[in-house]
Amino acid sequence: MALELTAFAPILSVSIVDIDDSAGNGDGIANPGENVSLALHIANSGGADSPALDALLSTGDANFTPDGLGHTLGVVPIGGGLTETGFGVEIDPACPEFYSGLLVLGLAGPAPYGLDLPFALVVGRIFDDDMEAGDALWSHYAGPGGTWTDQWHLETYRNHTGGGSYSWKCGGTGAGDYGSLLYACLATEAFTLPAGSQLTFWHWIDAETSSSYPDYCYDGGLLEITTDGGATWETLTPEGGYPYLMRAGGTPGPFPAETPVWSGTHGWQEVTVDLAGYEGEAQLRWAFGSDGAVTAEGWYVDDIVILRNTASAVEGGAEIIARPTLLPASPNPVLLAARPAGEAVQIRFALPEAATADLQLFDASGRLVRHYGGERFGAGVQAITWDGRDASGQRVAAGSYFYRLAVGSQVLSGRLAVMR
Repeated sequence: MALELTAFAPILSVSIVDIDDSAGNGDGIANPGENVSLALHIANSGGADSPALDALLSTGDANFTPDGLGHTLGVVPIGGGLTETGFGVEIDPACPEFYSGLLVLGLAGPAPYGLDLPFALVVGRIFDDDMEAGDALWSHYAGPGGTWTDQWHLETYRNHTGGGSYSWKCGGTGAGDYGSLLYACLATEAFTLPAGSQLTFWHWIDAETSSSYPDYCYDGGLLEITTDGGATWETLTPEGGYPYLMRAGGTPGPFPAETPVWSGTHGWQEVTVDLAGYEGEAQLRWAFGSDGAVTAEGWYVDDIVILRNTASAVEGGAEIIARPTLLPASPNPVLLAARPAGEAVQIRFALPEAATADLQLFDASGRLVRHYGGERFGAGVQAITWDGRDASGQRVAAGSYFYRLAVGSQVLSGRLAVMR
């Protein structure tokens, strides 16, 4: 007789909700040479309360030195979370001006309970917004060329930020649908974009697709950039490309047929966009278009971050490789189900000289998924290929994954998304 057991367990995640750098220049940004104090939000999306927990911050990144002080958190309840302040981190003065490295929040409860939650600390700021401080960095309006409508607004119905409440939504209030004949543009304020940058953001979408023509849609959104003060806007292509093409309906929307867009229905997903070909004063805008027929819930955007990829010039030979450096993983996100015979993602890096590299991949809960160790690589651009499977050979679930690459005494960290 088969025995079925249902297990209930906490599923914990961590995010930074505040950076106190009052001991430095006080601009709210972690900068090289500063001692910062982090406020961390620990959320529980699982099926049980956590045990009473203690927390300790650690890292393998030479640019960061945690203060080593333990924190008593207590119980993290089902569907809730708690915020703990005072996690001190010293940032090395030699840290790059724009940098993203991995910290690890170690959680310990009654033996044998233990969990490591990796998360990124961003050094320097080009542009980032979790939408929790209002709309000061943004403008929104109806696009040109017709009598279009704008429905972008700050919304609390859906949110991605841990411990947060707001995202930008194109659509009706709450769960309300978007209207017909939208050309709704959500634009950042102007900011200085250094060469070799990379954008990440999270989005949730529910938009009309074609039931007769696979991979086509009637409503959808895309991302654009301007570096000439808005005189011209150029469409940006995310890593992995846009999943749909626009199809003209009986009452067409603003985007021409065959325009690549995001559409369909999916939960929160992370998007990465290479901005290496742009620099100077720039603005980004998220544009959503709908035709005159069926509508749906809409498009949400949250947790936008632009980082400078200091390795971007390595491949073009414009810089000498001074030390081990991560390059963008490719593809990212990786669509595993689309390539059942040869699904893979390359974790890419550049070495100044021959060295042995050790790669660890973690899921969003901090669990070690796969370990590649001891392989020696020559100088130049190199890669370790991950086939999307864990140590037992099973395909991993969709979601965010972190990786740590150790080369000698230096530890580099990155993140990628798996989609199905």
